Amino acid sequence: MNDRIFGYSWEDIQQAQQGGKLQSSILGECDMPQTLQSDLNLLKKHGKQGLYDLGFHGVIDKLTRSGHIS
Repeated sequence: MNDRIFGYSWEDIQQAQQGGKLQSSILGECDMPQTLQSDLNLLKKHGKQGLYDLGFHGVIDKLTRSGHIS
């Protein structure tokens, strides 16, 4: 069973709920969570504007928070 949510542990999430900050979950290309890799593949295929046109706002949000698009 995976004990991480979007790359964050429960302890990290609880700390953020108490006003702390989440550390970046992006560790590197080889450690990249599969969901982020899928999002990057969508970005390569459709581009930023294409993701907006398709209504993939969650994908855009994740890629923006991870620093892959601005």
